[in-house]
Amino acid sequence: MLFPRTWQEAIVVYSELSNVRGERIPIQKRIDDIWERYKDPKLSSTNTSLLRCMEKGLPRVMKTCDAVQKLVEGKLSEKEIAKYGFI
Repeated sequence: MLFPRTWQEAIVVYSELSNVRGERIPIQKRIDDIWERYKDPKLSSTNTSLLRCMEKGLPRVMKTCDAVQKLVEGKLSEKEIAKYGFI
């Protein structure tokens, strides 16, 4: 998902980065793991597009995950919740 338009889509992004084989992990740990696996020089020629996408999209992904985390914690205003529509 390039641009989550709904809370459901934002939650999917968050879930993909905070869950590995059914175990909850910190999002930053998951991102670090992805970076390490795909920065392998043996694989870099086949994964350059993925790395470029990660470099460009990571700030947006982190912002989405931060918003979902705040939603879970009840730290968003009604206006912020309405940004993505209804849950």
